[in-house]
Amino acid sequence: MSFAEATLTPRHLGAILTGLCKKNFYDNAISLNDLAVFYADSGLSEEGVMQHLGTAEQLLRKAAHENMTPENMESAAAEFQLQPALVETLSRFWRTERSKVSS
Repeated sequence: MSFAEATLTPRHLGAILTGLCKKNFYDNAISLNDLAVFYADSGLSEEGVMQHLGTAEQLLRKAAHENMTPENMESAAAEFQLQPALVETLSRFWRTERSKVSS
């Protein structure tokens, strides 16, 4: 099952992104296993969940390192073929977090 095929709600994606930012940029002791709870109804296997989280984590790190604009973040996310509601969630999230985490 691919990144795009995971069944996530915008609310769950927002919580996952918040958790990943806390883990990567705010030295919070959140693990990927802690975030896996948001995938309970996603249709992904445990391996798929970890792969999905790893991909999202890499995207956030890259976006922060490159100080991506929200529009560039949307373009980068397009390769994952996310549902439009999830792309909107990602973009809205990045508009808020970008200035806090970019290098």
